[in-house]
Amino acid sequence: MSEIILYDRPDFEGESKVFVANESDLAEKMFANVARSARVVGQHWVLYMEAGFTGEFLILGPGDHKSLGQLNQKIKSLQLVSESLMNPEIDLFEHMDYGGESRTILKEEDNLRRGDINDMASSHKVKRGVWILHQGFNQTGPRLITFKGDEWPSYFTYGWNDTLLAPPSGQQLH
Repeated sequence: MSEIILYDRPDFEGESKVFVANESDLAEKMFANVARSARVVGQHWVLYMEAGFTGEFLILGPGDHKSLGQLNQKIKSLQLVSESLMNPEIDLFEHMDYGGESRTILKEEDNLRRGDINDMASSHKVKRGVWILHQGFNQTGPRLITFKGDEWPSYFTYGWNDTLLAPPSGQQLH
């Protein structure tokens, strides 16, 4: 079983709450904007700055996290990563709504301009795994996380173009 224990103070002190499933709004549990440290058992968890699994995020792997860094007292939702991180697969589409040419990506790419998919990624479908998409080169700029089964019909609303990809591996998620 996987769980995350959030503490309202650094170093696992103060009040704590245990979560075993996704929480789209920690305010409902009276723990929004409170957490300052965490213990993770089992799978990875994604902690978000906004309710509804949106906004900037932090990924925590199993173990003790004495501080939550830039997300200290800013977490409003959290999501369990239940997908396998092995053999990720995502389909990128040239146009919105999955139109035009498509490419299947099976591994981390730090620069889509090296291949023949420059200026093409406008939507995607995740077949397997978990992916972190970056707007900038070499995993820089705004980012989003997307899971198996997710379908994003348009990057236009995010102002993205030449989106770069990084599938999280065990090492990258720590």
